[in-house]
Parts: sequence; structure tokens; C-alpha cells
Amino acid sequence: MGSAKFAIGLSPWLDRCMLFRFSRQTKLMVVGIDYKHFPAFFSQARDHNFPLDSYRNKNNIWGPTWRRFWTNLLGSPYDDQRVDDFLASTGTYMTNSMLCFGGAASPGHHNYRYLECCRPHIESQIRIARPDIIVSFGNLGCRNVASMLLEENPDNNLVRRLAQSLSPLGIMRTAASRARVASGIAAQFASRPVVFWPMYQPARSHMYRFPGDYAVLRKLLGVTNTVRER
Repeated sequence: MGSAKFAIGLSPWLDRCMLFRFSRQTKLMVVGIDYKHFPAFFSQARDHNFPLDSYRNKNNIWGPTWRRFWTNLLGSPYDDQRVDDFLASTGTYMTNSMLCFGGAASPGHHNYRYLECCRPHIESQIRIARPDIIVSFGNLGCRNVASMLLEENPDNNLVRRLAQSLSPLGIMRTAASRARVASGIAAQFASRPVVFWPMYQPARSHMYRFPGDYAVLRKLLGVTNTVRER
């Protein structure tokens, strides 16, 4: 567990992060939602759940969430090499709010108790990875991470509202439009400072955004945008 590559086998996104990781410091931790409805080691015609031996194949597109996240963050058309360069230079850890294969095709159909059941395991991962920045995906991911942070940040009104709301990203949209979170949400976890940054599910980022969502994350990570922010 003390190795910078301890997490190989947990998820394909994390496997890839660890393959190109050269530091034990975790700058960015992403908490997604679920593994959809695929059983372990299931191969599809275009996407693969555990593609370490074939991720460069032309038929492996890694899914819209992965590709849109990196396209939006790096500010350029998706490029495997640029993603790998980022992973090599910036310690990145990716996990999910649900550490199992959900049966619902849409995260909106999940029972929130699934996330509550897995939460202690996600909290353990955060304590081990010790990230500087935690990003969540979707309303469920936002509410879940905010709930983890609330215990050590009971006086943070925004964290409390996100943890208690069924539509926390609507609250984030309002806060962002009023420039109240231009540097992310400062919080504490395991007695360490951390910046929390909730985001819409990247696969739907062409439809759902809030002002400066990726611009703030780029600023926090020191990433230069190569295209104009829309």
C-alpha cells in the first residue's frame, strides 16, 4: 500500500493512471459514480473495462466520460499521448462512488444507499491517496463527496448544502455564477487541506455545464488551455 502503483486492478481508469505515475503525491483524485452494468473483464466491440493490454487499439475509445473529461480539461481534441503525459507529470487517482457494478444503465436510477454502503471504502482511499484536489462527477458523486467532507467541515455552509441536496450541482451552478468558488471549495479531510470541485458528468458536458467549471480546475492544476473557453 506504500507503493505509488498500489492500485493496479481496481478499475481501468485507475490502472492507466498508475501505469504512468512517477510520484507518490496525488495532485488530483476523481470520484466518479459507478461501473455501469458491465461484469468484470467484459469486452465490448468498442469499449473495454480492463484494457491495459489493448488501450492503444483503434477500436478502444474508453467511453465518452473519459474522453470528454480529458478533452475539456486539457483544452484540445482528445489525444492519448497528451493524457499519458499529464498522468506522468501529475499524480492522478480515479475511483467511483460505487465500488461494484451497478445494474442501472443511468446513474440517476441508482439507489443512494448503494453509495452510502461504499462510502467508508472511498474514505479509506482518500486517506491513502492524500489528494490535493478532489473532483466529483454528477449529482450523486457531488452529494457523496460532500457528505464525506461534512464531518470535518460542519461550519462550511456550501459543503452542507451540497451534502443535503438532491440536486447539488444546481447549487454549484448558482455559486459559480456569483464567483463564490473561483478557487474551488476549501475543506479539510483527515486533518489535511483539500480542494473540492464538483462537476457534471463529463459525457454530458456538451449539454450541462456551469460557469468556469473546467477553467477553475485547470487553474488549480496549472494546466494551460489551448482553446478558448466557451
